[in-house]
Amino acid sequence: MENTNIDINGMSVNEMTALRNKLDAAIIAEKTKRTEVNADLLREEIMNLIDGVGSGYTEGDYYAPDRYYSGIKGVKNIRFYGSDTILVKIISPVGELLPKAIEVRDKTYVVTFVESDKYSSTVDY
Repeated sequence: MENTNIDINGMSVNEMTALRNKLDAAIIAEKTKRTEVNADLLREEIMNLIDGVGSGYTEGDYYAPDRYYSGIKGVKNIRFYGSDTILVKIISPVGELLPKAIEVRDKTYVVTFVESDKYSSTVDY
């Protein structure tokens, strides 16, 4: 991680919470020496979904519950499916290259996949 000064003056609570989640995910990655970038990004996005923050967060509506539009290649969004499952909506096969379970804030979530209506089966990894 590059050495930067972060000025939190003028940041909203939402922006500060998303920044904290990014730092928490980076700390966990460093502690465990994880090299799987997508798993680390998934962890960050789950924390943002839990907290209802971040640029990808969308509140639930008539169509679907709260969800987080993902920055992970091949993934459209993530959402909770019950209390211990993360539903990952994928748009291509590379989206399935995530762990089958992930620990976030001392809780283990099962990761389940569902194909988006715009899913393409063309191998993209």
